[in-house]
This record gives sequence, C-alpha cells and structure tokens, in this order.
Amino acid sequence: MKINRIITSVVVIFSISQLLTAQEIFHLDYNHSIQKFIDKQQNSGLKTTHKNNRAKTLTIPNGFIFFDDFSYYEQDVYPEATFWADKDAYVNQTYPDSCISIGVATLDAMDEYGKIYAKNDALTPSDTLTSKAISLQGLSDSVYFSFFVQGGGKGDKPEENDSLIVEFYSSDSGSWYNVWDTTGYKSNTFFQVILKINKDYFSDNFRFRFRNYSSLDIRNASGGDESFLTNSDFWHIDYVQIKNVVSAEEMKSLEDLMIAKPLLPNFKDYFSIPYSHLQYAQRNRNDTNKITYRTYYTKDNEKIEVIRTFNAWNIYEGKKEQVYLGGDKEDQEDRLSYITRSEKFASDYQFVQGQDYGHYMKECTIRVGNDHSNTVDWNDYVRIEEIFRDYYAHDDGTAETGFGMPGNGGVMMRLAYGFEIFGMDYFNDTLTAIEIYFANSRNNSNAEVEFKLCVWESDAAGEPGDLIYPLPGEDFNSYPSYFPDTINGINGFKRYQLEKDIVISGDIYIGLLQISLGTLNIGYDYNSNSHDYIRINSGTGWEKVSSGITPGSLMMRPVFGHKVYTSINENNVDKFADISIYPNPVKDFVNIRINSPLNNTEKISAIIYDTFGKMVISEQVIDNNINISSLSEGIYIMQVQLNTGGGIYNHKLIKVE
Repeated sequence: MKINRIITSVVVIFSISQLLTAQEIFHLDYNHSIQKFIDKQQNSGLKTTHKNNRAKTLTIPNGFIFFDDFSYYEQDVYPEATFWADKDAYVNQTYPDSCISIGVATLDAMDEYGKIYAKNDALTPSDTLTSKAISLQGLSDSVYFSFFVQGGGKGDKPEENDSLIVEFYSSDSGSWYNVWDTTGYKSNTFFQVILKINKDYFSDNFRFRFRNYSSLDIRNASGGDESFLTNSDFWHIDYVQIKNVVSAEEMKSLEDLMIAKPLLPNFKDYFSIPYSHLQYAQRNRNDTNKITYRTYYTKDNEKIEVIRTFNAWNIYEGKKEQVYLGGDKEDQEDRLSYITRSEKFASDYQFVQGQDYGHYMKECTIRVGNDHSNTVDWNDYVRIEEIFRDYYAHDDGTAETGFGMPGNGGVMMRLAYGFEIFGMDYFNDTLTAIEIYFANSRNNSNAEVEFKLCVWESDAAGEPGDLIYPLPGEDFNSYPSYFPDTINGINGFKRYQLEKDIVISGDIYIGLLQISLGTLNIGYDYNSNSHDYIRINSGTGWEKVSSGITPGSLMMRPVFGHKVYTSINENNVDKFADISIYPNPVKDFVNIRINSPLNNTEKISAIIYDTFGKMVISEQVIDNNINISSLSEGIYIMQVQLNTGGGIYNHKLIKVE
C-alpha cells in the first residue's frame, strides 16, 4: 500500500512570532550538529576508512592575500583554524539558500557549543568571526576586502534592530573600528560587499572580524510562552577575500568553477533505511545523480568545459563500487547562475547477509577543461555519506528550524508522519521505537510539554487509518507520557521505546498526541522534502500540513527490531502469489484456497499472530479452513505455509464479532 502524495507549491519561511491555525515553524535553541561534532566517536565496526582525495592542507590561492569560502566543510562545524581565531560561527551547507559555493559561515544567536546567547529580551552581542593576523606590510594602497552575505536563508531573517557589522583592527592604536554594518536584512539573496582597506591599517598584524547582534523578545512569542522562542537572526557569510588589485571591479572577477549544492541521497524520499530492508528498496533507488555548480569567469557568454567524475564507495567493505566520467561545454550567460546536470549514475548499495549495518558514500569532483584556469580547487568536490542501521529517515539529520502545533496551544492535537516500508511482501518486521529530535526553546521551556506516542496503519487512500499503537479499545491513559529531551549527546535524537513491539506488515504513520499547552518544537529539515507525508488532526479529521509551511521533513524516525517471519523464497514468489483467504473480515471460519499452478490437495499449516507478535493459533489446516472464533475482535497476521516445503504467505486478517 502506497502513501498518497499531494504536491504543494507555496513556499514561505515564518518568523518565530507568526501563529498558524494548525502548525508553526520555530527556529532552534540548540545546534545538535555542533554537539554531534563535539561528542563525535568513530564507528568501531568499519573495516577501512575512505580517505578524502583532498588532503586538508589549505593554502591561500595565488593572487589572494586572504581567501576562504568555507567549502572545505565535510564533518567540521568550526571555521578552519588556519585562517580564523575563534569558533562562534557555524560552518555548514544547509542553512543558507542558494550558496555562492557550497558551505558558509553562519552567525546567529548561538555560541560555539550550540547553546543560545540571549537569556533576556535585550539586543545581545552574539557570534564573532575573527581572522588570524594578515600581513599587509609593503603593499600598494590598492587593497580590497570583499565578502558575500545573506540574511535568513532557510532560517530566521534578522529583525529590524538586529545587526551585522564588519570591523578592522589597527595595530597602531590597538583598537577595532567599524567599517561596515547593516540591520534588519529583508532580502533572501546573497549580495557582495566590497571595501577598500585604508592604508592606515597596513601592518603585519592586520585583522578583520564579523560580529552580529541578536534578540529574543518574549513579546514576540505567542501568549508570552518561552517555548515559542528559539534560535533566530541568521547571517550567512561566503567568499571572503582580500586582494591587491587596481579597482573594486576586479573583486567581482574570480576565474573559478564551484559546486553549489549537496548531493542527493541514493533512495528517493529517504536519507536512511533499515539495513535489513536494503535489498527490497532497490526499486525506490534514484537512477541519476544531480550535481549543481556555478561558473564564475570574467566574460559573460563564454563557454566553459566542465568535466565531472562520480565515485561510489562501500566504506564498510573498503571498496570503490563504480566511476562515472562525463562533461559538457557550459554557456556562461549569467555568471553565478546555477547549472544542474543529472548523470546516469547510481550505486547498488548491496545488502550482505549477516551484516548489521551499511556505510556508503558517493562523491563528485568537477574540473574545467585545459582551455581555462581554475583559481580555487577547494570547492570542486562534494560527497554524501549514508549509514543504514535500524530506522527510516526522511530527514538529512540537520534541523534548520522547528515544527509545532500551536492552534489551541497544541492540546489534544495529533501529528502523523507517513513512511513507506520496504519488503513487506516478503516479511514482516517489528516496530520497536520512535526517534525524535526536539529543538530546544529559550530556557528549555518546551521540555515541559507532554505527549504520547501513536502509530497508525496507512489506509487504502494512503492516509492515517486504524490506530495500532495503542490498539483500539486499549486505555490510552495506561500508556506512558513523555516530554521533549532536548540535549541528547551524539546525534540529538531521543529514542523513545514503545511499551510493546508492533508487528508491521505495510506502510505506517508514526506520530504523537500532544497533552499539554506549548510547542513541542520538533526538528524540521529544509534540505529534504517529505512535506506531503505530514498530517494534523485537531479532532475533526486528518488534514494535510498547511501549504504555508516551507516544504521540509520532520526529524521523526520509525525504528525496527527484527524480522518476525521467514521470507518467501523469492524464486517462488509467483507460485505463492495466488492464494485466496476469505471471508475477510471474518467471524468464525476463514477459508484458505491455493490456486493454480498448485492444487488444493497440498497440505498446509497456519499460524496466527496478534499485532504484538504473539502466536495465538498454530494448526494443521483441515478441509481448507481454520476456526478463529476463539479470538477477540481485532487485527491479526495469518501465516500460511506448505508442509512440503517452499515459501510462507503472510496476510492481514480482521476478526469481527
């Protein structure tokens, strides 16, 4: 059963003060990517480690006095210590919108540990990004400083009084001086700032720095509730350069080819799937890879040859899987415009029996043809690592913002999040837990918001159907309540274990029922899009998530335990596909008919499990039927097997009174 997908087209980024009828976007008070980097541990099960084909020995490119575009970011979250003296800024690929080159330094309301600065309502000095000492001694008086800046991006735009400033350091006076500033940036595009460095600053100890001021005003929060106040006021810095050139116009020319966007994951809709489901997910594999880059050369309308190389690696096994090499002559009609190419390239990501997880990587390198130079090579490489363990993930693991259900304060509202589960034609699996990343609010106020876990079947229309956790008729109050755990060590997710393992035989919705007032502030990823799988229910029926919410993915994941039934022999699937079980729903006797090419004289046995995986009936089938009158009303899994060997057929059975 496939989940119905409804495409939306309205894209809006909301500030923390906007209230929607059913859902709201909130910005973060805790950067789990920084915490993940701080707490990072190596995967002990890897047989070998793939070494990046770029050794991280960064040197300033020829022609530059200083240059950094933050594109060397892979696992790091801090500015490179070769060039920068502090760690406040967050280096990332996911917060900006339309990078100049892949990777920026983001200044916001959080410190180097991913914790919020502003504990009061006043405008507060926040991040600082300071260069190491740079020698300008002996240069002519024509030295220029340049950078690109964007306010907001995929995060919160700075408000009217929030500011970004640039300061230069004078070694003569030992003081910092403001040379540029801006406030309340309303646009969502990068623009270039070019400043001439006055000769008074020339020394062997010149430095510059970016600083921002942010605010979290309780008056902007819905109902004065601090759980609505989270990270805000994003400034993204890219392409920082100092050059000794004749004019400011020359700062606009950088003979460079650069990658501008991350690679997509191997499977449609998912950044991760349970490793045990990998072999059944191949039909959902992307058969192409998209690579997006810019050509930034002096002449408009000049053709630039771009040569692209893709590699795929099985990190666990230490094997390179395949290579793709291609190229095109690109028309450079507009410098800095995106060029996207789709390559016929995909990794098989093969499942290995007995292996408990998989670790894979795709990488792409671009270069220009011999007829052009390429000033900077740091930004010519991009990769994506995919680790498959025991969960499905629509999200990429990084939250740009948070998701809440204010409406009536969120009380008694239900949130459902859909997942297509692979391999259910061949086996059933047990759902054992739900992982959720909760973004923190100011003063950790959302940690008091109460909720209960829920799981629904996906019905024939792909919408949330029957509740299977808790089961209909069970006392909801007997199940535990939970509260957001916002500081979760290595990866920011909290694994909430279900009270009972649930046997899953098809697509599902996972979710929750909110019990108390406030915003849960679930992590929300803008760099993947499962917007069409989100449903809200305020008690009047399921509704699609508001079209006003920017498309993205909730950071909620279903966790699976183990297969509970033997897989059908895949060589004999057609032989067992034509089996009839009727009536269904059934009250007393269920009939079993094996159609051609087998015959009904074949001896068969039947085992029936409840939805918690407990066997309730196991019998030899006589006269092609089995008596289930002793069972209580509900949903069951019936397993039919030939006694002469072969495969197993699993079928959902509904018992009625």
